[in-house]
Amino acid sequence: MSLPTTGARSSTADGDWAWMTGFECSTFPQAGMDELALTQHDRFWGSDILRAADAGCRVLRYGIRWHVVNPRPHQWEWASLDGPMELMRHLGVEPIVDLFHFGVPEWLGTGVLTSIFPDFQAELAREFARRYPWVRWYTPTNEPYIMAQFGGELGTWYPYESSPESFVRAMRNVARGVCEAWEEILAERSDARLMMSDTCEYHHTLDEAGRSLAELRNERRFLMHELYSGRVGSDHPLREYLMRHGMREADLWWFQDHPAPLDVIGLDHYPHSEHQYRRGERGDLIDEPRPLEAQLGPAELCRQYFARLGRPMIFAETGAPGDDARKIAWLDRLVSEVHVVRSEGVPVIGITWWGLIDQVDWGTALRRFEYQIDPTGLYDLRWEGGRLDRIPNGALDAWRRYSAAPPSETVGPLAPVTWPDGEAALW
Repeated sequence: MSLPTTGARSSTADGDWAWMTGFECSTFPQAGMDELALTQHDRFWGSDILRAADAGCRVLRYGIRWHVVNPRPHQWEWASLDGPMELMRHLGVEPIVDLFHFGVPEWLGTGVLTSIFPDFQAELAREFARRYPWVRWYTPTNEPYIMAQFGGELGTWYPYESSPESFVRAMRNVARGVCEAWEEILAERSDARLMMSDTCEYHHTLDEAGRSLAELRNERRFLMHELYSGRVGSDHPLREYLMRHGMREADLWWFQDHPAPLDVIGLDHYPHSEHQYRRGERGDLIDEPRPLEAQLGPAELCRQYFARLGRPMIFAETGAPGDDARKIAWLDRLVSEVHVVRSEGVPVIGITWWGLIDQVDWGTALRRFEYQIDPTGLYDLRWEGGRLDRIPNGALDAWRRYSAAPPSETVGPLAPVTWPDGEAALW
């Protein structure tokens, strides 16, 4: 494994393009689940970060574990993070820091449904920015829409609520947490950049049974980005929906007065990110992945998100769990479609394979321990006694071929961009 050049740099993207990776870092301490511990990244972070750099990833999405660094209110323990942060700085790998990638400390009540949640997230952001003032890129909250949906509407994750009212309350708290955290970050570093990652999805219907749900969710996929950026005005198509389920008009005014910027939009997109709905044999509504050959595809979704939000975009999470052939086919497809939209002037500026190593128990959505390895990574995880060895696979070879080549030969040059909301900085 070769070592990259040392020394921190202001930007490690290659012009307007970056090949990126990261490590799944979701935690649910209320259920005893901690993905960084399950994959043993908490033990082998040094060699994992070196592997990421060796794979050509000069930008790394890196998540902290809130419950570990902030085990009690207003108390901070940075030992688990000081080493990884210093190594990335030494290697010249630019971190995009996930301050909140699912999972809140147990002391924080009902988590994202707790009314004081934004205040504690703001404190987390302030303390981190003060300890690591050299960090420029931030994701204050990973997948805020998914967090509100899974915790407040679907009852999948803590705090396990399932109603439109709890969903909207979670939306309000999570979006406000983004805004308050960002204000604290800017107070410490005025040139900080925001990369907000969230689901990149589309919903189809095969019959009338799912039409209204597909229409709602196709509109809602943009809502969190528009809420924290202060774009939900009097003419927003979902304003009445929010108000009907508990959002106050004063909240919407607050977001317009305290917006966080849309610097860069992170698109989290997988083969299962396009859904289709149909009526089942018993009259129930079936939600299933859209077959790949029938999907709109990543290029069209990039066009839709750019037309709606008008900002630069990164594929902030992507991958295709399975064998090498499946992963490589997905990577080839994604690179090809990114090439198409960049030639049209759609500003896609990076791809993040999620993650560098396989995951553990993601197949159960971290709801129970099975210690099953999910084949998501560029490195396979393999049990060797009590240790999870990292084994390079064929998908890593394909990734390296792309990352080693000039972007002009892979994703192509970015054509002149027509910005709908004013010109934006890329990297």
